[in-house]
Amino acid sequence: MRFVLISLCAIGGLFAPGAAAQSEIPPEWDTRKMLETFAGEVKKVKPVLDQVDPKKWTTEGASETYIAQWKSAQAHLEYLVGATEKLASNPERFPIALETYFRLESFETMINSLAQGIRRYDNPAVADLLQSTLAESQPYRQNLQRYMIDLAKVKEQEFRIADSEAQRCREALSRRPPGTQRKK
Repeated sequence: MRFVLISLCAIGGLFAPGAAAQSEIPPEWDTRKMLETFAGEVKKVKPVLDQVDPKKWTTEGASETYIAQWKSAQAHLEYLVGATEKLASNPERFPIALETYFRLESFETMINSLAQGIRRYDNPAVADLLQSTLAESQPYRQNLQRYMIDLAKVKEQEFRIADSEAQRCREALSRRPPGTQRKK
């Protein structure tokens, strides 16, 4: 009997008014397309990064940390593309969206720092090209931010609905007279 009541509470929760979360996020296929395009835009940075050779800069007095930073920027690019592709394959996963966004933030910071070294020890035009190539992905960055905010709202709404239904079922179970419970 208890199982039946719990099942009815769960089923009732599915059909309760307002139980279905109003989706504020775009359809999955639109999100996938946006993320795939974003990954493609970010990949355009790689050929520009490949033009940079910070090993040559050390002869001009540059710190060897630029070499490590350049290698790290290349690795961060791969991590960012990987996270974006992982999110594209599973767009409803908020932790993956956060990972993608934080990797993007880290990559942008690294590219801006590296661009300063390029500007000082190499070719300022390459630094400008690197930053402008990354800037081309800015609309997709903003779409990712907006998507994350909307996804967080939807997930919070889903949690509130599930919690409300669980509370309602607990109350229904606790109000039952003791004699109506199933004996073991």
